[in-house]
Amino acid sequence: MLGHEDYRGLRRLQECHGQEAVQQTVHEWMDSGQARADHFRIGPLFEALVPSGREMMQEWSTGGFSSATRQLLEAGAVVSSSFSNITGQIVYSKTLEYFQLPEFVFTKEVETMPSQFLGMEKIAGISAIGDEAEIVDEVMPYPLAGIQEDWIEAPAGRKRGMIVPLTWEVVFADRTGNLLKQAGDVGRWLGHNKEKRIIDSIVDENTGATSAATGGHRYHWRGTSYATHQTSATTAPFYNNVVTSNALADWTDVEAAELALSRIRDPYTNEPMEITPDVVI
Repeated sequence: MLGHEDYRGLRRLQECHGQEAVQQTVHEWMDSGQARADHFRIGPLFEALVPSGREMMQEWSTGGFSSATRQLLEAGAVVSSSFSNITGQIVYSKTLEYFQLPEFVFTKEVETMPSQFLGMEKIAGISAIGDEAEIVDEVMPYPLAGIQEDWIEAPAGRKRGMIVPLTWEVVFADRTGNLLKQAGDVGRWLGHNKEKRIIDSIVDENTGATSAATGGHRYHWRGTSYATHQTSATTAPFYNNVVTSNALADWTDVEAAELALSRIRDPYTNEPMEITPDVVI
């Protein structure tokens, strides 16, 4: 919990270097772990950083703001210009904290890939050469080995979110942490939504079990989508990653899964692919 000296320090920083310096300091505290959103209280922060903030809080504690103060708040003169950017950083940090709860175990196993495309993104690649080495006799030409273009396509980005409206009365009367709790719930449910979508992509079920071209999670290789779990390796992309009747009882079941992975072949060279599993679900 931040003490009065911390709030006074922020007030002095604002007086000497302006509001941006306060925002930067709060941001650094959050990033370094020196302070968490729960360490702040809106009331003391408001008193320290807003001109006449103490008087306004005293008015509130006696039963409500005066008409003049209410008009000032509703006009945004205090809330928007002097305070909301700082409290916004605190609320954002609380939201992100709940978005990354340790209970979301599948989310931790997935790498987030940034993209600059709003539509489907084509990720280009080059095929492997394969085992094309031959004996070359004296003065004879070396055999030519070819490569091919290769690509996969990632689904278009989708924006997900929600709005939890808060009145200014809630903001300034917050003494129990309700404001940050509501912000945390936004992050928790956004993280919950992401966790379920990741699980759906692993088990290949529910609304996401469609082509990446239609917003689903299925692998989209060279213009064709493939279900996550394949039981036939007779045609490209040559993989069979399903082992039936393989309940996890002992080491032989783990071995069966590893052997199934070792039999997955490169679609261009038809050689076994190097796959190193590192997660057991």
